[in-house]
Amino acid sequence: MAQSVLPRTVQRLIDEFARLPGIGPKSASRLTFYLLRAADNQALDLATALQDLKEHTQLCSVCFNITEDDPCVICDDDARDDLFGGQSTTLRSKPTTKALRIGFDVGVAIIDLAPLDDGRVKVSIS
Repeated sequence: MAQSVLPRTVQRLIDEFARLPGIGPKSASRLTFYLLRAADNQALDLATALQDLKEHTQLCSVCFNITEDDPCVICDDDARDDLFGGQSTTLRSKPTTKALRIGFDVGVAIIDLAPLDDGRVKVSIS
């Protein structure tokens, strides 16, 4: 097997970029060599942004939107309580549950939310 002529740290970054969806080996190499030539603060800002993304974001336990606070600002907005056009509603769910039980004046709707591996959410209403 041929030994790479690139330094190990350069090849590692190329490999990590190539693991991202839509980034092939050529694009990964271009990004890596761009960052090598860029000002130090640009590469460090990117590293900080990635670290902040992983440390400070999560999925909202209600709607599964990306948020820094749980529940997200949309689900936590008191002005959005009237979601069902004036009908009386009761929401019953635990923060760790992936389903909502919504009681209407005329019946009950159960909404199951199942996160998929690709980041989408499967919604089932019964």
